[in-house]
Amino acid sequence: MMKLAFDNVSNVTCQKNSTCIFLCYATPVVLSGIILTFIGLLIGLIIILIKKLHSTSIMNSIFMVITFIILIIGVGLLNLHTKWYEIIISVTVDTTMASLAILLGVKLRVPERKLEIILFSIWCVFGGIGIILLIIGATLHNHYVLDASWISWWCAMLIVIVCTAYYLCRSGKEEQSHVLYIIFLWFYEYIALIVLSQFSLNSFIDCHWNSGKTE
Repeated sequence: MMKLAFDNVSNVTCQKNSTCIFLCYATPVVLSGIILTFIGLLIGLIIILIKKLHSTSIMNSIFMVITFIILIIGVGLLNLHTKWYEIIISVTVDTTMASLAILLGVKLRVPERKLEIILFSIWCVFGGIGIILLIIGATLHNHYVLDASWISWWCAMLIVIVCTAYYLCRSGKEEQSHVLYIIFLWFYEYIALIVLSQFSLNSFIDCHWNSGKTE
């Protein structure tokens, strides 16, 4: 009887932990924020990958500004129900780590080819682990695994910031004519970092910490 009662409590707790991961994202406002953020990040990635969109033409500038607006609205809606201390933790940690990543990228004095191999290898490790854990966590509705997947992608994003700082520093004079694109690039990477940390904090605090209090 005691074992059966314990199993029931364990199952209820596990169900609550699984439900809380997706519960807040199911609301129309937050879901709209997720969709807009995803669209903004996708458009931003296209801008970054296509070199013709880096120039300061009127159409490119409008394209970047529209993407700015989509990302700002998306992240705003996404964080509408986020607890204030989660936002403070996220912004503080993300700003600190992004600044350190930029500083590291500026200070690096490694040959370009060698650095590409090192950074790409590290990025693949974090990115690959993130994808695997995301699939497993989403399938099992396990917030511990999902939290680990967001952290892995967050680390991968820091590697991207290091790489960006390195290349912008090496080609400083050449890139000075594309001020809007550089601003857009840093804004895009910082937003991606914040979104990943918000998902991680939501998974850990809302599902792990709060469920621990109610047990």
